[in-house]
Amino acid sequence: MDAYVSTGHLPSPEQVRLAIDEAYEKFRTVTEGAPSHVYPAPARVPVDLFGICAAGTRGGRYAAGDADHGFTIMSVAKPFVFALVCEQLGAETMRQRLGVNATGLSRFAGRPLETDQQTYASASATNHRNRALADLLPTYGMLGCDPMEAVGLYMRQSGVNPITRERVVESPGKGALSTVAPPLDRYGNSVRGQLAARYLATRLGLTLFASEPAS
Repeated sequence: MDAYVSTGHLPSPEQVRLAIDEAYEKFRTVTEGAPSHVYPAPARVPVDLFGICAAGTRGGRYAAGDADHGFTIMSVAKPFVFALVCEQLGAETMRQRLGVNATGLSRFAGRPLETDQQTYASASATNHRNRALADLLPTYGMLGCDPMEAVGLYMRQSGVNPITRERVVESPGKGALSTVAPPLDRYGNSVRGQLAARYLATRLGLTLFASEPAS
């Protein structure tokens, strides 16, 4: 399949399904990477899990492999929380307070999300760095609540939803792509997840280098 030059939406459902299936078959046997050892609980997740899911803004959902397997999203939650905060405080306020470096989730998911209590307990017992950062922020006037309350909320939180049609934030786009694949590279990123995302970004027109503005 050639790269799809998007004009504001995903390719046809048939093309998306084909691309998702291709990516799954192409990368499911990749064995590089190792489980996360940042906290004890993620280290016990089965390393052979691999799922891909894409959802278009028009409501289409396309999945392959272990896409329906529940898992702890950890820092993947950060962009969604950032979008919600930007919606409440404004993008410029957030730029001034946080800069532009990468750093209500149930509404994004379109279904109730639960806290993985095992992971929460595991992370809470070992997140000394996060606690230290939270204690430091008030000295710069950068935290509007008790440091431990902020850390607790952070540990628990680890557009229009195309399925429920609920508007969560003002964020136009073509859709969303996600993967689950526990083995990580030395930088802490999913090996198979990156391979699949890179492959599908070109196939589905999700990269800036293979897209055209909507007319």
